[in-house]
Amino acid sequence: MAMRATAGGRLKQLEATLAALPGGVVVVDAEGRLSLANRAAERLLGCEIERFVESEPAIDTALRRRAPIDVERAVGHKASAPTSLALHIRPLSDEEGRFLGVVCALEEQDCEQRSAEKERVLESARVHLEMFESILRIAPVGIGILRGPDHVFELVNPALQAISPSVDALGKPFSEVEPDMPQLIPLFDKLLETGEPLVVLDAPLSVRRTPSGPSEPAYFSFCCVRASCPELPDGILGVVVDTTGEVRARQQLAQLAVLMERRAAEVQGILDNMVEGVVVCDADRRVTAMNDATRQIFEWRGLPEPERLTPAVLESLDLRGGDGRPIPVGELPIVRALRGETIARQTILLENLRPEGTCYLQTSAAPLRDAGGRIVGAVLVSTDVSALTELDRLKDQFIRVAAHELKTPVTVMKGYAQALLESAGELSPARRQVLQAINRGADRIDRIVRDLLDLSQVDLTALELRHEAIQLDALVREVVERVARAAIHNRVRLCAVEPAPVIGDRARLEQVLVNLLDNAIRYSPDGGDIEVSLTRSDDRALVRVRDYGVGIPPEAQGRIFERFYRAHTDTQYDYGGMGVGLYLSREIVTRLGGEMGFTSTRGVGSTFYFSLPCRR
Repeated sequence: MAMRATAGGRLKQLEATLAALPGGVVVVDAEGRLSLANRAAERLLGCEIERFVESEPAIDTALRRRAPIDVERAVGHKASAPTSLALHIRPLSDEEGRFLGVVCALEEQDCEQRSAEKERVLESARVHLEMFESILRIAPVGIGILRGPDHVFELVNPALQAISPSVDALGKPFSEVEPDMPQLIPLFDKLLETGEPLVVLDAPLSVRRTPSGPSEPAYFSFCCVRASCPELPDGILGVVVDTTGEVRARQQLAQLAVLMERRAAEVQGILDNMVEGVVVCDADRRVTAMNDATRQIFEWRGLPEPERLTPAVLESLDLRGGDGRPIPVGELPIVRALRGETIARQTILLENLRPEGTCYLQTSAAPLRDAGGRIVGAVLVSTDVSALTELDRLKDQFIRVAAHELKTPVTVMKGYAQALLESAGELSPARRQVLQAINRGADRIDRIVRDLLDLSQVDLTALELRHEAIQLDALVREVVERVARAAIHNRVRLCAVEPAPVIGDRARLEQVLVNLLDNAIRYSPDGGDIEVSLTRSDDRALVRVRDYGVGIPPEAQGRIFERFYRAHTDTQYDYGGMGVGLYLSREIVTRLGGEMGFTSTRGVGSTFYFSLPCRR
C-alpha cells in the first residue's frame, strides 16, 4: 500500500509538473495508446490529441525503432493560420531499462519566421539542386542510381546514357538496358546484401556505341556503393568511367615496349658482331650503348666497363695521336662530339695494348641531337686499322728504298748521256737523237724518283720544310719566266703580281708552282694561254694558275688531290705520270699554313689556286 501511495503521489506530482509546463507534452505507452497530455498540448492540438497520437507517423516510427525523432508538423485546428509544431519524440524506460513508450514534446513555431526560413531553405536547396544537375550534366563520367531488387535506373546522367545510347535507361531495369552484362547483376545483389563497395578496374565489356551499331569490346572502371539515405534503403550509387582509350593506349605501349626490347636486342646483337668498336653516351657522358669490340679495349687495359666516360676513365686509356703524343681529354673525338663537332677518320694510337704492339684506331664521332637540335649525346665508331697501317708502312718503306736504289743508276745514266752529248763533233745526228732521248728519259725518271721520295716523307711525317722569309712575288716571276721560255705550244704569262712577303720554303713552293704550271701545259694540248696571277686579300697571298684546256670531268673532281689518282686515266688525255704531284703540292701548302683548291669545267679549262698568310 505504501508503494501504491507513493507511486500515486508521484503521478500527481508528475501531472502537476506537466500542467505547469508552457510547452505541450504527450506521453504514449508502448502499445501506442495515449497515457498523458498536459494543458499546453490540449491548447496546441485542441480536442484532437488521441487522433494526433494515432495518425502521427513519427510517433509510430519512434515506437518501432525505439529511437529519438525530431520533425515538424502543421496543425490546422485553429481558425487563423495553421500552427507549425516542432515534435521532439524520445523513448521512455523504467529504472530497469524496460521500454515504456515515448514522450512527445510539442513546441509551437513562429509561422512567418518558419515560412521565411523555409523559403531560404528551399531557395538554397534549389540552387544546390541546379548545381548538382549541372555537375551531372557536364560530368565526363557516368553517374547513376539503381533501386530495388531489379536494379531499376532512378537517375542517369548524359555520360552514362551515352555508354548505351540504344535504350533510354531511366526507369528501366539494368538487365534490360545492358543485356550483354549479366555478370554484374550478382555483384549488385552482393553489394546490397553486404554493403561492401564494388570497385572494378578496366573491366572488359561489350557495348553498342550507336543505337544501330554492333556490339563492340570496351573497357570500364566503376565504383558502386549502397545509398546511405533512408529514402533509398535498397539503392546503389554508381560512377562509371570509360577507360577504353587508356587501356588500348597501355596495350599499345606494352606492344611497343616489347617491340623496342626486341629491336634493342637486335641492335645490340648487330653491334656485338661488328668489327668496328661503337660506344654511345648521353649528354652527361653516361654510357648508353657499347659493343664487344669496345669492351675489349677496356679489358686489354685491365679496366672495368665504365658507366660514364669521365675524364679519369678517358685518361686511363692513354690515348695518343698519330704522332705518338698524348691527346688531351678535351680534344678526344667523343668529347669534341659532345660540344657539337663532327670528327671523321682521326687516327688514335693505343700503345702496349696487345702482344702485337701498338694498335692503330681510325675513329669518327658525331653529336646526337633531339628534334629541337639540342645535343643529347654522342656516338663514336672506331676501326682497328693496325694491319692496314703496317701495310702502308711497309709500302712506304718499299717506295723509299726503291727510290733510293733507282736514284744512283739514273744519275749514272744521265751523266754518261750528257758526257756523250758534249762531244758534238764525234756523233752522228741519229746517235745524238738517241742520247737526247736517253737524257730526257733520265730526267723523267729523276722527277719520278724525287716525287716518290717526297711522298714517302709525307706519309712518314718527315717531309722537311724550311720556314724562312721570302718574297713570293719574286719567286712567281722567276718560275713563270723559266717555264715560259721552255713552253713550245703555250704562252705562259703573268696577269697581275702584287708584293707578297711570306714565311715558307722557297724550294718547296717552287716545286708547287712548277707542278701547277706543268699540269696546265700538259692538259692544254691545243695550246692557248696559261695565266698566272698573285694578289693579296685580308693579309693573305693568293696565287692562281689558269688554263683553257680539257678541264677535269665532274666525277673525278672529288678525288683530284688523292695519292696516285689521275683524272684522265685510260682517256685520250692520258699523258702519263704517277698522280702524286697535286697530292704533294697540297701537303706542302697545308704544312706551310695555307690552303689549296681548284675550279674546273670539262672542255673549258681549270684554275688551281693556293693561298699563304703574308708576313707582317
